[in-house]
Amino acid sequence: MKNIFIALLFLSLITSCSDTENSNIELFSSGAKISGVNGIHFGPDGFLYAASVIGSDISVVDTETKAIVKRYGPEQGVFGPDDVAFNDKGEFYWTTILTGEVAGFNLQGEKIIAANLGPGVNPITFSDDGRLFVAQIRGGTPQYEEPLVLDYLEHLIYRLSEYSQLNDRRFEIILIDEKSINAFAAPGGIIGINAGLLFHSEKEGQLASVLTHELAHLSQRHYARRLQRQEDRSLANALIILASVALAAASSPEAIIAGTQVLSQQAMSYSRSNEQEADRIGFLNLVSSGYDPVSTSEIFEKLQQLSRLSGANELEFLRSHPLTKKRISDSAARTTQIKKRNDYKDSLSFYLVRQKISLEYFKNSRQAVSQKRMEYRQRHN
Repeated sequence: MKNIFIALLFLSLITSCSDTENSNIELFSSGAKISGVNGIHFGPDGFLYAASVIGSDISVVDTETKAIVKRYGPEQGVFGPDDVAFNDKGEFYWTTILTGEVAGFNLQGEKIIAANLGPGVNPITFSDDGRLFVAQIRGGTPQYEEPLVLDYLEHLIYRLSEYSQLNDRRFEIILIDEKSINAFAAPGGIIGINAGLLFHSEKEGQLASVLTHELAHLSQRHYARRLQRQEDRSLANALIILASVALAAASSPEAIIAGTQVLSQQAMSYSRSNEQEADRIGFLNLVSSGYDPVSTSEIFEKLQQLSRLSGANELEFLRSHPLTKKRISDSAARTTQIKKRNDYKDSLSFYLVRQKISLEYFKNSRQAVSQKRMEYRQRHN
């Protein structure tokens, strides 16, 4: 709850600023030209530099003509920028709140990586003597940094993305050291995965079904579409969504849940339609990738089982991805429409990384042996 309090305090401070008397407001850009502006800074060239996590770019605005003269986006190596600042040389730097990257461009236009501090980096500024200062919402995010597992996930996500509707397939993958099932996707190609998702997935297709679902959220621009809806354009709703995404990476994806719970019932209904769309598109991409279509129904059954056995401890994914009866029935109906095959095979790499994670999450060797025996019997019955 401490993280949520920070988000709401941040919201109240900003909204209170909007009530300041005798303020003069000048409109530089409106509509869909810039999505979800975060940090802004005037550069030495007189242009206004506006960073956008949602748009995953930095827009350079001529405040006299109101025109956007340039954009720095994924093509230039800018992913989900949150704040921007200039040094005394005229070089500008930005922070990426969801991954922790602090980067900039030198005067020759070359990208410079200043630091990778972990998720949660936000405001950035230069002191008078040229030192770079960066604030972090919360350090110490438990990340699972085993190279073998990260390499496997990266290759799997890129392979699945080839069958998605994403044009830009550059991703920032965050593997979180949590035993519970969870995954989230955020603007800028950010994909967060709990190691517990691999721990609980008994087949590679089950893992792939969750990942294709998250890729569908990205390809359909669900975060940006929510902000662009006329009904949800209030400052409060936009800030709650952005604060939720930021805190999700800075502490736990559970923060996304808290943000969406504050939104109105209408916005929550829109979220459910997002889930149904991501289910449909993700399922088609799962089948196109060569995985067993029943995998989606299997992971739904696993989630239901965990919810009965473990309660709230395993329900982060269900809170942000409500498992309604309609989603379950739709999944079963889609499966019956696909011709069944008997040659679905999981990769050896999947079992290697799953066993590695499993050994770390079992409380003791006896529990590990018991679980493995049970899985063996289930596979051979």
